[in-house]
Amino acid sequence: MRKIAKYIPVKKLANGELKSLELEHDGCSITIASSFIGGCSFSGSNLFDSFKKLNTYLQANGWLPLCNGARGDVMLSGGLADVSGGAMLYVDNKEEGYPLVYIFDTAQESDIKVLA
Repeated sequence: MRKIAKYIPVKKLANGELKSLELEHDGCSITIASSFIGGCSFSGSNLFDSFKKLNTYLQANGWLPLCNGARGDVMLSGGLADVSGGAMLYVDNKEEGYPLVYIFDTAQESDIKVLA
């Protein structure tokens, strides 16, 4: 599978500085190379699984990703994982009919789950 380049906004937890983080993914792995966070690769069973590892790394290093994959109210079902490879996620909101969101689309900071 070919690599796809994406940019996601990230926020420095210490001072609120906003930056754009470039990443590449091929469906099951994500690679970053950045002057402010370094370079790393994360692999998993699908894109969401790989993103959760990236999210943990970013937050441990003081950066908060501001995209749907880092929201505290998203989930991935087995069928959706099969169809989208983990790129599409359900928002856990019964009133709105569990809408679908793209993992790398920008999310409101208030929706992001800050890891302990």
